[in-house]
Amino acid sequence: MSIPGSLSQAVSTAKAPYVFRLKQSVAEAVTAPLYKQGGAAPSLDTGYTATLAWATHRESSDRTTLDSTSLTVADEEAVFTFTTTHTADPKLCIGRIDIKNASGTTVDRLPCYLEVEPDLLDTNDSFPVTIDNVRARLQDRAAADNRVLDAFEFEDGEIAEAIMGAVDLWNEIAYPGLPMYTATTFLYREQLILAAVGRVYLNKAANLQRNRLPALGEGMKVDDVEHRVALYQQEGTRLWEEWKAYIVARIKQVRYAEWVGDSRSEYY
Repeated sequence: MSIPGSLSQAVSTAKAPYVFRLKQSVAEAVTAPLYKQGGAAPSLDTGYTATLAWATHRESSDRTTLDSTSLTVADEEAVFTFTTTHTADPKLCIGRIDIKNASGTTVDRLPCYLEVEPDLLDTNDSFPVTIDNVRARLQDRAAADNRVLDAFEFEDGEIAEAIMGAVDLWNEIAYPGLPMYTATTFLYREQLILAAVGRVYLNKAANLQRNRLPALGEGMKVDDVEHRVALYQQEGTRLWEEWKAYIVARIKQVRYAEWVGDSRSEYY
């Protein structure tokens, strides 16, 4: 986990996707080690450059790009300088880092996320759910929250994916004509936080189940992982099913209001 104004990588390994975390209306210079997915570094040479691009959703034509102000071949790092123009509005975006050779040809591409944390005193109507909103609900804010693990349990990238995945489900279920949301524009914050919690629990349960190693000795069985798998699976399933039910109920409500009107309609 990182604090706003820095770059987050995986807790246990240096691998993409990164999460660039910035404060609203604050200029930041962020150094990004250029690791591939899985930890391997790309092969850089003199004259190589890096470009960071991000957008609120995949189909967006409103895409922002930022060239690296420096790229060190020896350390395999790029420095991206964000201005207050880039951080003027809060958002949670998907992105990528393009690495180009001296002739300008893209030779590697690294996935990433970018979050601009909202200023609580800002008058902007956009107030997206943040990674730390979900992390606070998970009680995974510091190593002290996890006395057994003595580390963060969930990576920023996992939480960002969960937020976006929950919004994706809404967009896939919604009937044609309803507004399509992004993680930045989604309106129902409390429900989205709970949905993201459910999704990271389900993902973690799958990971723990795959990495179980029970310990047996002196007639005693120690398998904390099995216990955690069951808890995460149960709570994750409950929250995710509630999210799907909420989507259907909310869409029906909107559809019914369009049909018979509501208190905001002159035909009510």
